[in-house]
Amino acid sequence: MSPYLRDDERFQHGRRDAIEWLVGNEALRRHLTDEEARPLLAWAQHVIDDVVRRTLRLPDEDAAARIEETLDALGALLRTINRLLAPDAPSDDAIARLADAAARLGLPTPPALPSNREAMLDTLMAWLEEETRTTGVDDV
Repeated sequence: MSPYLRDDERFQHGRRDAIEWLVGNEALRRHLTDEEARPLLAWAQHVIDDVVRRTLRLPDEDAAARIEETLDALGALLRTINRLLAPDAPSDDAIARLADAAARLGLPTPPALPSNREAMLDTLMAWLEEETRTTGVDDV
């Protein structure tokens, strides 16, 4: 990326590919309806915007590595949430993977999840929004 771009241009450039990956990756929302996926994708887009904004002044190679690391962690978290909401009952393994994926984003252990699909999604969204607001994802 050219060092002569303004910050807003650098932001849009860095953000574009990440958002395309997020929106185009069906594996992140395979078991979700569009309505269920919308808040998760909006949350993930917020995380992407945040990491791209924090990498604006880094050398291109460092910025790209930081963004890719965040996308990998986001992908792991969203795929795990997708598996938890799959028609078959979630396993303890999926819940452990959720905790691992959350840790990669600097998030604490997720709360206990109800078995009801809608309640589970509501609980996950409340947790993600609260923890992102209070802790951010700066440790990625």
